[in-house]
Amino acid sequence: SFKNVKTIAVGKSPGRLAASPIDDLVFAANLGAASISVIDANTHLVKKTIPVGKSPADIVFSSDGRFAFVACYGSNTIAVIDCEALLVVKSIKTLAGPVALKLSEPRKQLWVAQQAANSVAVVNLETQTLEESIPTGIGPLFLEILPDQSKLFVANTGDQSVTVIDTQARKTLEPIVTGRSPMQLVMKPDGGEIYANNFDAGSVVVINTAACVLNGSFSVGRNPIRGVISRDGQGLYIANYGSNT
Repeated sequence: SFKNVKTIAVGKSPGRLAASPIDDLVFAANLGAASISVIDANTHLVKKTIPVGKSPADIVFSSDGRFAFVACYGSNTIAVIDCEALLVVKSIKTLAGPVALKLSEPRKQLWVAQQAANSVAVVNLETQTLEESIPTGIGPLFLEILPDQSKLFVANTGDQSVTVIDTQARKTLEPIVTGRSPMQLVMKPDGGEIYANNFDAGSVVVINTAACVLNGSFSVGRNPIRGVISRDGQGLYIANYGSNT
């Protein structure tokens, strides 16, 4: 029916939302409250509030729903939440500004964009420890990984590039030059192409993920900030922050 059935009060300045893959819980990251609000999707009530580090910016769940990982930008940590106990069971120290997360469970890796440190960290999921940090461009903000887990693409919002990382060798490949301030990466369902939204260029570039080269570009509205692609991969929808389109 697409109507507002309830407004749920959570912590200050909620940002990222993530739904558990195995039950009816939704986690809301409260940027201004250093906490996660756990919402019961059946009752629309907050079941618990979990303290985490400062400025929680992103949340990902393990596929079995056992753990949730929270990037805490302001405290340079990853909070590991036990989703049954709804408690933080570990805090993993990172470099400055962890802002985005991407799981690679086949490789037992959690990738972390460290925006203020111009790098991406690799966390070992078995030991839940940070193993190394890999330099990127300036201000890495968004991560995307191919369906076969072979390459990680990193949008560097502070410059005009996308860093490509070989996830097995943990080495960077030749960077891809985009337009100014790539904000987000949108991948086709088959992983063959990625679209990078260039916030300060009013454009989108098309990346061939096999060859790691540009397939082209096209103009959109001012400040393209977010995009989604249709399930069949034939339609791309771009939200243009600066032109209300």
